[in-house]
Amino acid sequence: MSSSSSIDAPVPPSVADPADRFYDSQGLHLHYVDWGNETAPPLILIHGGRDHCRSWDPVALKLRAHFHVLVPDLRGHGDSDWAKGSSYSISDYVYDLTRLLRAESVHQAAIVGHSMGGMIALIHAGAYPDQVSRLAVLDGVTVVPGSPRKPIHKRITEWVSQLDKIAERKESRFQQRCRGGRANFRAQHAADLRAGTTPCQPRR
Repeated sequence: MSSSSSIDAPVPPSVADPADRFYDSQGLHLHYVDWGNETAPPLILIHGGRDHCRSWDPVALKLRAHFHVLVPDLRGHGDSDWAKGSSYSISDYVYDLTRLLRAESVHQAAIVGHSMGGMIALIHAGAYPDQVSRLAVLDGVTVVPGSPRKPIHKRITEWVSQLDKIAERKESRFQQRCRGGRANFRAQHAADLRAGTTPCQPRR
């Protein structure tokens, strides 16, 4: 294990930015960032709801010397497509994770999930324990104790109705402007990284 001084060493500007990559799942074009070091053990960082993959940048910068860090934008978040013919259920997110691992030819990985990302990580680990070498969950649960469970026929009909509503949804002007502003956001974020400023470290 490297000393703390080597872990905390500043990252040269030439290698500060991760590579933007994409993969497909259920007809959606989903985004993730690859922090390099491909020969190291894989580490997947999964963000929570209403968040995006670049929130993990301070963590990824510390860990990429020891892991091949992959950080996805969940469907409907960041630079990933919105679900137009599918949904935003936890099972869909778990499926997207399996597709990411397949796209990267990862057979086993350490996974860290925050909030909803922790729920996704827990369910994936329960379904595919042989694919998870280590698991860390920050503020994530899968089942609320004592919560009532609807009959299967009601859950199916509600699920179908949800998919129908998603398929009919149109993008608002505000959402179109947000998509158009992503390039500016990425450029500013890259500049912040080079300056040693992150969301956890306010500008001086």
